[in-house]
Amino acid sequence: MSSSTLNDGARAAEPWHTLERDRLSGLALAEQRLTLIVGMPGDGRTTLLRQMRGKLGAAGSTVLWCASRAELLRVLAELDSGAHTGRTAVMLDDLIVAQDDELWEHIRRFVAGPDRELGVRFLIASLGMPDWASSLGPEGMVIHPSQLAFDASELDGLLALNEPGALPELRMRLLDALAGHPLTTRSALQRSRSDADADAEGWSVVGGTSSAAMTLQELRRFDPAELDRVDAVRMMRALCVLRRFS
Repeated sequence: MSSSTLNDGARAAEPWHTLERDRLSGLALAEQRLTLIVGMPGDGRTTLLRQMRGKLGAAGSTVLWCASRAELLRVLAELDSGAHTGRTAVMLDDLIVAQDDELWEHIRRFVAGPDRELGVRFLIASLGMPDWASSLGPEGMVIHPSQLAFDASELDGLLALNEPGALPELRMRLLDALAGHPLTTRSALQRSRSDADADAEGWSVVGGTSSAAMTLQELRRFDPAELDRVDAVRMMRALCVLRRFS
């Protein structure tokens, strides 16, 4: 890897360019009543949800982004009263954490219950999902962490935006070392910009166990009592304990 490509000090100060993930953001136009983007912090859920918002807005949908529980309850009441007509999409980003949160049942009314005729769609980024979501059939779609990982084509696009002139083998080295995980891939490339000695082997410091540690750090912004009610978080904590003693 040439130092002029990745390790120039001027490169380290350049802004990071986000890749438009058409492979996934285009799924917002598939018309499912419920689209769930399920994963941990660092999986790229918020970025994808924002790109989906752009796709829906461009297609003429009314997009209602709820930033708080109170705002979601207000929007649900407005939907009940008929205040929003036409193609309407409600978007939530980690607003509901626990899998047994009562808010899931409010949403269920609109996607699988008596109010489904209103045609409202929900696109939700969350750490987990309610049990009933898996039984929606064609009315529902779940985007899992494995799908959120960058594929080879997306890594090519990411490198073209942020590391123009990088050697061709860099893409495969990123895939091998980090499996396309969005947060660790970005961290590794940004580290390469500022560290003249960084290489593919050095990227392991932001992969594997370190990746889990970064995720657990991000989870600190959530209510611990709610995290205890998320299966995926409990499993991650258990794996971290096993790694510590292995």
